[in-house]
Amino acid sequence: MHLLESTLDSGLVNLQTNTAVTGITKSSSGEFVVETARGFVRAKIIVHANNAYVGELLPEYKPSIIPWYVKEAHIAPRYANSNTDVLMQ
Repeated sequence: MHLLESTLDSGLVNLQTNTAVTGITKSSSGEFVVETARGFVRAKIIVHANNAYVGELLPEYKPSIIPWYVKEAHIAPRYANSNTDVLMQ
């Protein structure tokens, strides 16, 4: 059995997928209150699993984590062979 599957089967973890978090606050009892489109979730511990847009959720990271769109390409040079062009391998 995989670790994720066994953890979820234990019932100790509430995994919410495809659910945008719109806010996080800390209650007077010390628990976190996570606001989503599906409602509110209370938790003692939360894990922020996101990408370069973390600054929208955690403003303290906005100055140091900057989204950057990058497009990469690998171009192999060609060389002339007697009758045909052949890609270098």
